[in-house]
Amino acid sequence: MKYAPWVVGLIAWVITAAATRVAWLGFMVGLSAGIMTVVITKKLEHRQFTAQSSHATETRQPNYGKLPIIRKDAIQRPQKLLKEIDPHTKRMRHLLSQAYMAKRRLTIRYETGNPEPGDPKVKTRDVDVYGLGEEYFDAYCHYRSEVRTFKISRVLTARLIEETFQIPLLYSPSTWVTDGWGIVEDENELT
Repeated sequence: MKYAPWVVGLIAWVITAAATRVAWLGFMVGLSAGIMTVVITKKLEHRQFTAQSSHATETRQPNYGKLPIIRKDAIQRPQKLLKEIDPHTKRMRHLLSQAYMAKRRLTIRYETGNPEPGDPKVKTRDVDVYGLGEEYFDAYCHYRSEVRTFKISRVLTARLIEETFQIPLLYSPSTWVTDGWGIVEDENELT
């Protein structure tokens, strides 16, 4: 089918050139015939395609009845979000989200998971919250003078202080934080 325009154009050129004995007229007629053949071929292909696609839709429709029905009004949350969160962690997450939104520094008492030898297990730290996830948050720790990832459930107490901060443009959140990025507790859920 893709050679049809060339063949039609060549035949029209030869016939017209032989009948009129004018080569350029034969060329023009052959060119026109080739172009018309392309246009007609494309229209036919389009009709066949639309006929096939509508036929395919008709033949697939009965299969839709076999699919399981999913309630549209039920929104399912991922299983890891459904687990029960203790009230203390909810309060801490709420306070961390307040600090993050207002860009205010927090003073926290934090229980370290693996303290270095000679270090106390619970330390008081001033932190600037850069990113807040489901179970972890990234913050600039003024005690260590670097950005650290903290576990929300290990924050024993937290208090907002008046100092403010700016998140650096080059800050890149850790994967611990981005897995649950943007989960902020509703204030009504805290009571």
